[in-house]
Amino acid sequence: MKKEYLSLLRKFKKKIFKLSNRLLEDLKNEKKLVFIHIGKCGGTSTISSLKKNNKNIRIYHEERPPIFRSNKDKYFFIVRNPLARFVSAFNYSKSIIDFDLNSIKEDKLSLENCPAPANIRERIRNGIAFSKSYDNLINYFETANDLAESIYSSNEEIRKKARKLMLSKKGHIYKSIGWYLYNGKFIERKNDQIIFVGRLEYIDEDINNYQEKNRSQKIIFDNLKNENNKYYLNHIRKTNTIYSKDLSKVAIDNLKRWYTDNDYAALKMLLSYGWLDQKIYSEYQNYST
Repeated sequence: MKKEYLSLLRKFKKKIFKLSNRLLEDLKNEKKLVFIHIGKCGGTSTISSLKKNNKNIRIYHEERPPIFRSNKDKYFFIVRNPLARFVSAFNYSKSIIDFDLNSIKEDKLSLENCPAPANIRERIRNGIAFSKSYDNLINYFETANDLAESIYSSNEEIRKKARKLMLSKKGHIYKSIGWYLYNGKFIERKNDQIIFVGRLEYIDEDINNYQEKNRSQKIIFDNLKNENNKYYLNHIRKTNTIYSKDLSKVAIDNLKRWYTDNDYAALKMLLSYGWLDQKIYSEYQNYST
């Protein structure tokens, strides 16, 4: 009991310290460049480059930017087909839970040799990657397709498990595009402060268009260029298993229904403010591997 209390106390102190630092920064009222890192939208490969080239940058990941606080910050983020993002989020969690621990040493963990060093370290030390409940739910569903097909299952037990996983705050399944953007409300409130919205599938085109229109280069993306001089979000997380990316029609229909009021609501708001066009919005209603 004492150990659990001390652990909770340490976590509480960290949260208070983090919050205090954020509030002090806001009190300075400095204009900051803010990258909203939506999970499984290419953010990890973007961050190292952004930090090198943009000194005054704040990154929100697995936490949302404040929506009601007044500031002069400039926001940018990358979105992706919600159906593809879901598959990637499920497979990401699966790859962490299934990762072969015999192939790695704790003191050598990095993004280049495992999918998530912090979670793999937890597995090595405690046998649990995220939490016992979350790990068990990921293992219960064999593929992303199985999970998606189960969201509206007529079998109550399966449906409950699927929805519990979809709503779990562990991993990146629940914390989707809609979650980060407050189901579109963030766009309404902060539209004048948004300077770039990239589409993962067309990131080279989007960054080039941004650089062409903004000669002052408020965001510097230089380190993201590949050997062909194209902007490219390289997949840097290492996994030792390949998972199915297939989705059936039932799975696709279920996901579109599930994400109607969150991911698709946020995308619709981006469409209404001109950050996305009708073509990409329609494209994001479909799925192909």
